[in-house]
Amino acid sequence: MMMKMHLGAVVPNEGARRLAAWTLTKASASIEAVAAAAGIEATTVDRILTGDVIPAGDMAHRLWLATDGTIDRRDWRTEAHGWWFDAIPSRRVH
Repeated sequence: MMMKMHLGAVVPNEGARRLAAWTLTKASASIEAVAAAAGIEATTVDRILTGDVIPAGDMAHRLWLATDGTIDRRDWRTEAHGWWFDAIPSRRVH
């Protein structure tokens, strides 16, 4: 059974915003897929999205890898730069 994302009225941090956007825009992504790729529980991903868990250290690094570098470890401690469905600027240098 696929878990639904629980997005609150307030975006807790830029990392959560980027994680939600990445999960919603990737055809094969889901909370379960992100959790499996990062080696964490799906319920932990849900708690990250609500701001109850702030990834640091190894967990932040594994989420960076699981999301193809979309979420930098500093994003978890940075105020959100927009709302849940606002565009996420790319960090890729052309």
